[in-house]
Amino acid sequence: MDNKEIVFEVWKKSIEVQQHFNDIEMKIRNYALSTFTFIVTALGYLIKEKSIIELENFVIFLPSVVGYVGSIIILAFFFMDKYWYHKLLVGAVKQASEIESKYERLFEEMKLTTKIGEESPIVLPNGKEIHSSKKITIFYSIIIHVLIFLASSYWFISCCNHCIPIIFILLQIIYLIYQLYNIFAVKTNKGV
Repeated sequence: MDNKEIVFEVWKKSIEVQQHFNDIEMKIRNYALSTFTFIVTALGYLIKEKSIIELENFVIFLPSVVGYVGSIIILAFFFMDKYWYHKLLVGAVKQASEIESKYERLFEEMKLTTKIGEESPIVLPNGKEIHSSKKITIFYSIIIHVLIFLASSYWFISCCNHCIPIIFILLQIIYLIYQLYNIFAVKTNKGV
């Protein structure tokens, strides 16, 4: 094997490692969405059954408990996705990028990582770019906020003897909009 073949094999392996970690991340997100669907279904069932636990001086609204615990479970998926496997994927991407940069004259068509990196960011109207790390945060933020919104709304409605707490719901919507604004307004680092 000559030097050119060795370089190509190393690059090819780094691409396979990227695919491996990307597959793992997609499976984690799939499990997170399946878990979210299960939690929302459980919330619906518990609300329909008016499930509560009455203690001596305290009432526990089970749909709210399930919503809050569910948001913690989704947060665990987020941690595993972004701070565990995504970091490994970023390492594989950086390695492949280094190979592509170093040997671009030897292999002009060996630019897969570079091209994906160029096409991956979402460019907002204000010119800011959202890269994969921020996309992961947005994905999980939406799921977690929905669960917290449902759990808090049910708890508040139940505590108000089934009145419609418009102000509370509006405050949650404003908070969600504020969070989404922060996600999109924060400057993102260039890169993956």
